[in-house]
Amino acid sequence: MNRMQAYNDVSLELLHLLQNLPPIKEDDDYVQPLNELLQKREVLLEVIKPPYSEEEKVIGKSVVQLDIKIQQLLKERKVRISEEMMKIKQSKKVNKAYANSFQAPSLDGTYYDKRN
Repeated sequence: MNRMQAYNDVSLELLHLLQNLPPIKEDDDYVQPLNELLQKREVLLEVIKPPYSEEEKVIGKSVVQLDIKIQQLLKERKVRISEEMMKIKQSKKVNKAYANSFQAPSLDGTYYDKRN
């Protein structure tokens, strides 16, 4: 198997994994295989150097299209993870404010009688 075909195969496997990711809350089982595939692609990419055969040029064109799809899916996932993290931070902030609201007396709503 030539170097470009190996990179193409790993890219297809990565694309398939990214397209079938579960919701973010159930994502823990997919992080390890995702990292492994990204590392394999990185190693294979270092091996791919010119000159290219005609077959590698044809495969390279399809690999470029795969890379665009993979980058798009990774960016979408990153945005969703960021949104989820913001929701968690906001939830923690609200819970902390609610828990601390009963600890110290508040001066809000204090009534002063002007007659005395």
